[in-house]
Amino acid sequence: MSSGPMRRAVNRTVRAAVAEGRVDRALDAALIETARALADQLDAALSSGEAARVDKAVFATPHLVNALRELGATPRLRAELDRAARRGEADGGTVARLRAIAGANT
Repeated sequence: MSSGPMRRAVNRTVRAAVAEGRVDRALDAALIETARALADQLDAALSSGEAARVDKAVFATPHLVNALRELGATPRLRAELDRAARRGEADGGTVARLRAIAGANT
């Protein structure tokens, strides 16, 4: 298992999302492992110091962001969910719209 900075960051994010109840380790296992694999690719490329590997790995970044978005781990999605919860609208309509937004961005 890799222990590079991106992998450690993804692991911290997953732990926080689980603690907040936004992620279910069992139900979201494939998505979690996808995020970890992408983080490992970025870590390996960056630590290699090879320009070609780094350039190629950069193209994995949007995929990692999409995986994190699906885990509810992007600032924009969290802010939208927090605003909806504060307004007391997180009981169906707003949450469904936010999930649709998150799905459309993947």
